[in-house]
Amino acid sequence: MTGAALRVLAIISWWPATMTLGDNYEAYTSNPFENPVHPGGYSLIMAALGLVTREIAALILLQHLTGIASALLLWAATRRVTGSPWAGLLPGGIVLLDPDFIFLEHSIMSESWIVLGISAGLYAAVRALDEPEPHWRWPLLTSVTLSLTVTIRTAALFMIPVASLALLLYRPRSFAGRRAYRRAALTVVGASAAILLAFATTNTVLGERFGLGASPGWYLYARAAQFADCTRFTPPDGTEVLCEERPASERPGTRYYVFDPTAPAPRFFGLGNQDDLLARWAMRAILAQPRDYLHNVWTYLRAYWFPDLRPNDSTLSTDPWQIEQGLDPQLAFTNGLYSSGLYQKRVTQRSVFRSLRDILAFVESLYQQSLERFYNDFTVHKYVPGLEFLRHWQQVVRFGASALWITTVLVALGVAIGTRPSRVGVLLFGIGGLTLILARR
Repeated sequence: MTGAALRVLAIISWWPATMTLGDNYEAYTSNPFENPVHPGGYSLIMAALGLVTREIAALILLQHLTGIASALLLWAATRRVTGSPWAGLLPGGIVLLDPDFIFLEHSIMSESWIVLGISAGLYAAVRALDEPEPHWRWPLLTSVTLSLTVTIRTAALFMIPVASLALLLYRPRSFAGRRAYRRAALTVVGASAAILLAFATTNTVLGERFGLGASPGWYLYARAAQFADCTRFTPPDGTEVLCEERPASERPGTRYYVFDPTAPAPRFFGLGNQDDLLARWAMRAILAQPRDYLHNVWTYLRAYWFPDLRPNDSTLSTDPWQIEQGLDPQLAFTNGLYSSGLYQKRVTQRSVFRSLRDILAFVESLYQQSLERFYNDFTVHKYVPGLEFLRHWQQVVRFGASALWITTVLVALGVAIGTRPSRVGVLLFGIGGLTLILARR
């Protein structure tokens, strides 16, 4: 009930959706495969719902329902694996009560659908562990849900081999039982391959390239650009403009190199263009400086467990969002207060507050105009007491690294002790979940 009440409060307090966070998905609803930043899955969902209604509130309400459904699926799957209804309260409770996730549900962002796909895939995989036959039921549903999630965010790709491995390890000693589980595992792999091959082929026809992700070369470039020393490798012809003379320690983070129009690649090539060329440049830099690459990956990876060590990924030279300490600047309900000018806060420099309010108000205005190119015109309403409550909820209840530390310890213990079925469950949920983090790096 608390999770549902928080979502109702978010709807009342910032109607119909947040306007300070978005990835321009609405611009690609006519052809989702043209998106240079993300796979087409989420824009396809928006386009499909748009055939029924162009009210933006319909998508937001549906996303809040997906959050509740995800929590219930995680609870049911965990209960089936562990045999205890209490164990499922941890993953279900995090999804229901995490204020950051509620903020993302209330935004035109794909995260709620990714979590739903992963949750449904895990539930189907758990059912397949108990019922590997018929292979066209739970094993097939496992592959379909996880594969469709990959079309929204490619990080989910590694969940497919983890689910297949879990089925293979779970098989009983009898010959007939082993054959059933092998068939189930092959169904997960084979059906997923067919679905993803069809998606990659469609991406070739309607998009820019054969593949699952949008502009993978750009993301690899954004990683390599943070440490690349062009004196240690030969840049491909036409990429010399990507080389920088400033020390690696003074360079910005990933978002700068992908999205900032003053960054070398966006400035000289335009976002999403020359993807293969940027990939070749990045690979030469990585092969020439493997230790620097691994150090860079580790720097971002460790921040999941130690948020204070997170690199500055802001595209701004000075980040006024940091005025609200302890909150992720992109996921703060506080932004709704600042941008409306309704929230008064004591700060050392009043000009900083005015600058923050002006920036956020400008961002909201531009983003609303972009959304109204696809959705019906709408007016944003804010209920200040509700936003205040959600702001405090974020400061007190935000799980962040705490939940990750708990689950990491539980995964380590689960792999080391327990029966084979329980270890397989840890593999599916724990190792599978960790692959989502590793894939992002």
